Amino acid sequence: MAESAAVKKKKSKFRFPLWQKGVRYGEVDLAFLLIVIALLVIGIIMMFSASYAWAIAEGMDGSYYAVQQMKTAAIGLVIMYVLSVVDYHVLKSALVATLSYLIPLILLVMVLLVGSSAGGATRWLQIGPINFQPSELMKIGIVIFFSFLIEKNYDRMQQFRYGIMPYMIALALVFSYVETLIPINFGIPGVKVGLANLVIVAALYLIGGKEAFLVSVVRIFLSGFMFGNLASIMYSLAGGLLSLAVMLILKKTDKLSILAVSVLGGICHNIGQLIVAILVVENLKLIFYVPVLLISGFVTGLLIGIVSRVILPAVRRAYAADSAH
Repeated sequence: MAESAAVKKKKSKFRFPLWQKGVRYGEVDLAFLLIVIALLVIGIIMMFSASYAWAIAEGMDGSYYAVQQMKTAAIGLVIMYVLSVVDYHVLKSALVATLSYLIPLILLVMVLLVGSSAGGATRWLQIGPINFQPSELMKIGIVIFFSFLIEKNYDRMQQFRYGIMPYMIALALVFSYVETLIPINFGIPGVKVGLANLVIVAALYLIGGKEAFLVSVVRIFLSGFMFGNLASIMYSLAGGLLSLAVMLILKKTDKLSILAVSVLGGICHNIGQLIVAILVVENLKLIFYVPVLLISGFVTGLLIGIVSRVILPAVRRAYAADSAH
């Protein structure tokens, strides 16, 4: 009797106690499953509460949006189950990892071309009856793709070509895409805030000026082709290169903090863009944008400097600890 119970327990797909570790693929982590279901139920209740009046005002049943949420939740649970019985080692395949990043990237570009808008933002893509945000797929794709790259190049991760440059460019592209979603208009088409300068500042202080220059140029051209146009490439080159040159000179003096260097770099980034705009448009009246661009450059540079001052020491410590091993 005891032996039969032991066999039955061994064959069960539900593991007890609920917090037990070592759950293998094909088995169900009951604690995790219950947490997911609880979050789904809470989300559906919140959706019903928030959308009831809106649905009635649109002439639909009050539970319309909650029902739609339930349908997508059911699809999500099915996908979750399918993935739980698939050997995750298939994700180590170069083809799977590349497609997991490339397909969402293509869909993100399509959003800029044929995306649907809601609430003043163009972030959705309509494919048949399905309306979704490709950025959600990209979150998964980035994890899979860069996990693949890190494992493949593990022994070469301390080399700039394999361990630093690809990830800095990818991170800079993410910031460049985020910039396209920020509804800030300086009145000059193509001029941007410069959030990607965070990566350039990090590259400058972690790996040097030449490498930061390479990351900056590659990022500008890739983001221009993917999210912008020729004008945005020209403005980004002018602002990015002037900003990098000024920050490199100031860094070599070793008299200013990273915060001050970042602020001045942010200001020069906007000044560089303005100079090109005046030359292209041939209108000196654009000089009146200087106060706005100075303020925005100061604020952006200040934020980037604060973040850099926090994360760079942590990165150096982690890198030193890894090198010691």
